[in-house]
Amino acid sequence: MKKNEFLAKLTSVLEKNQVADAAEIIEEYAQHFAFKLADGYSEEEIAARLGDPEQLAMQYERGSSAATKGSGVLTKIGVGFADVFAGLFFLLLAAAGLVIAAAAIAFAAVGVCMIAGASPYSLIPSMPYWCGAIIGVSLVALGVLAAVGCIYYWALIRQLVRSFGRFQHNIIAAATGDPVLPSLPAHVQLAPKTNRRLRSLALIALLAFAVCFILAFVACVLSAGNIQFWHTWGWFGN
Repeated sequence: MKKNEFLAKLTSVLEKNQVADAAEIIEEYAQHFAFKLADGYSEEEIAARLGDPEQLAMQYERGSSAATKGSGVLTKIGVGFADVFAGLFFLLLAAAGLVIAAAAIAFAAVGVCMIAGASPYSLIPSMPYWCGAIIGVSLVALGVLAAVGCIYYWALIRQLVRSFGRFQHNIIAAATGDPVLPSLPAHVQLAPKTNRRLRSLALIALLAFAVCFILAFVACVLSAGNIQFWHTWGWFGN
């Protein structure tokens, strides 16, 4: 079964049963198809994994028994406790992401200063301009590489939060008799075109960093006439 056929059948039954949030449900399943298609699955495989759309639509009828409501309250309390630990975990992940972002900015800023021949507050050790310029290019490339990694990292955190939120929703829905939505993957979800561009940019930055780093080392050795050029230029002198 193709995506459009699956969604059409699902929509038909939802509208027939007069489900209030039918549009949101359809959107969730459409996004599920989009994520799985980006992972390389075919429309037929995705539809087969989801099951019969008519049976899926029939589940969207709320239960109302007292036992179900009581179970839902206990489940919500348990989920609330889990939220505390999950929140701390996501805060740690966010802090690590800020470190990566700061590193990317720092690499790029130092690289630009070296290319420009500047040394703010004399923080950059003295060296011949062309040696510093080549090192600067390598640092800018490293900054770009770190920035791409930062984008992937924050996309991963965003997807983990969304996946955890859907997991919580489904646990509560199962306990209260509400319909369960399709689960969300926990890995990075980017548009295929964006993903290709970021990978190409990362590869170019990695190659530029490796080549310029080697060239910079050779240029420094030749310029100083000593393989331990940092001693010749007195970088670590008193």
